[in-house]
Amino acid sequence: MQTLKPIDPSTASAKTKKLLAAFEQLRGRSSNMLRVVAQSPPILEAYLQFNRAFEHTRMSTRLRGLITVAMAQLLGCEYMLSVAAAVGTREGLSSEEFEAARNAESHDPKIAQALRFAKRMVENHGHVEASEVAALHEAGYGDEEIVELIGAIALNLFRNYFNLAVQTEIDFPLIRVTEPLPKAAAR
Repeated sequence: MQTLKPIDPSTASAKTKKLLAAFEQLRGRSSNMLRVVAQSPPILEAYLQFNRAFEHTRMSTRLRGLITVAMAQLLGCEYMLSVAAAVGTREGLSSEEFEAARNAESHDPKIAQALRFAKRMVENHGHVEASEVAALHEAGYGDEEIVELIGAIALNLFRNYFNLAVQTEIDFPLIRVTEPLPKAAAR
């Protein structure tokens, strides 16, 4: 059961209402997670700014989505796994890519290296060997892209930890961490 109440946009403060409306305009809808984060307008604003920053990076939306899948699976967060499936389906992510990412794998060697790095970052609480950063360079990532990758990992840690802690009610088609992607959600 969800442990914190979501903000009702119709009764929210002007600033919170504006932030939620801006997100809805961009993405077409709000979410339970955002309405709960909206309990703190400064944190909601920071979260939305962190997300918007990725619109100006070299990182593809596909890689960001696959990182979201890998981390949600690793951390056992069905809320974020469900979000990733819904968004990934809209963005053309195949069921094979989704399932591979759940295991921090990809048929694309460069993406696979990024997913393995994300997995190691989480498993080792950020403590990675210099050789793991070197492996990213060898896979073709520049320093800027590595900073962006670490940023995506940090953003996903917040998302997953937040939803696990408050037990956010899932408002997307449910994807269980213990079950494969349903055929209806696959492309």
